[in-house]
Amino acid sequence: MEGGEPVELPFADIKPLCIMDAGSQGMIIVLDRVFAPRRYEIMIPGPWSHWAKLAFEKYYMTRMKHGMAYLP
Repeated sequence: MEGGEPVELPFADIKPLCIMDAGSQGMIIVLDRVFAPRRYEIMIPGPWSHWAKLAFEKYYMTRMKHGMAYLP
């Protein structure tokens, strides 16, 4: 952003975090890389992942509504 050299991260090395919502239940999936072989795959089901999805949605929509796109 300040005129430095661009840094590219290969797609396969991205560390995904996914929060899926399914009604009153949900699942959080954490991986160490997108494609196999992986060192770890964590899948955590439960109703609290549904609440995490709702909390993220509220955070994201509030951030966009007030023009605070610079927040993480």
